[in-house]
Amino acid sequence: MLKQNKWYNFGDVNHRIHGGNFVKIDGDWIEVVHTVNNEESGWYDGKGYTITSRTESVADLTERFEAFKNGAKDDCGNYSDWTMFLDKDRNGKGWDMDEIVCRMAGDILSYQGGDSEPEFVTNYWSGLSYHCIKPYMF
Repeated sequence: MLKQNKWYNFGDVNHRIHGGNFVKIDGDWIEVVHTVNNEESGWYDGKGYTITSRTESVADLTERFEAFKNGAKDDCGNYSDWTMFLDKDRNGKGWDMDEIVCRMAGDILSYQGGDSEPEFVTNYWSGLSYHCIKPYMF
């Protein structure tokens, strides 16, 4: 089980270079912050970083996953392959529901967009500090 109000890196290990997802569970809500290195993506003439964010309900994600497990079509779930979460023996242990919904929230942001317009920033950690994400956390 993940700790409440703690940011986790659910993206690339080299998130500053390759972009990634930071996820935090806060009670009944999950906040996801997604970063893109514009040099790697070609956005904004390769300058700076793009940051998007989205908030999802833990209950809604749990319900969505249960429906997906029971065969309901879910375009995001099928495209990002949520079937991997059904594996009960991943490296000798099952997936924790907290981890499942955090990964789902990141997939949904990636495929359906954020809650607001993407932010362009020139300084990676300054941009993330707006979301209370600091370099010493990882």
